[in-house]
Amino acid sequence: MKKLILVMFTLVCVSFSSVAKDQKGKHRGKMDNPVRMMFSKLDLSEEQKQQVKDIMKAQKEQMKALNDGQDQSKEQMKAIIHADTFDELAFKALQSRQAVKMQKLGLIKAKSMHEMYQVLTAEQKQKMAEMADARKQKMQKKKTERAKKKEQTAI
Repeated sequence: MKKLILVMFTLVCVSFSSVAKDQKGKHRGKMDNPVRMMFSKLDLSEEQKQQVKDIMKAQKEQMKALNDGQDQSKEQMKAIIHADTFDELAFKALQSRQAVKMQKLGLIKAKSMHEMYQVLTAEQKQKMAEMADARKQKMQKKKTERAKKKEQTAI
């Protein structure tokens, strides 16, 4: 039972911390913002750049407002884990609230992507689709290479 609780606590902490890091705007290397990278290659007009910038700013504000209670959730999780007895109902309630929050975050991102896509011209939409296909093929190639390498080391 203690191992199960420890594993659940670790998973929850990792998921909370990754969401928190993403929302604090910390630099995450090349993949800092794949959307920004893709849009930067579409030769947007100044008006389009401003529209995309405004959409992203609004998205950031909405996500920040949604993440304001993050510290409270962490403290509640710590209290559940450190209690003398495990309160399954409290844990499930906290997880339910987190699931709803993650759904809302996903909705915000999807709406923002839709709005940004609507800013593009037909040619830019086509170029974006081609870039997405190229990226998908590149990722598939890497996946295949990793699988081959793993297979070779298993022999």
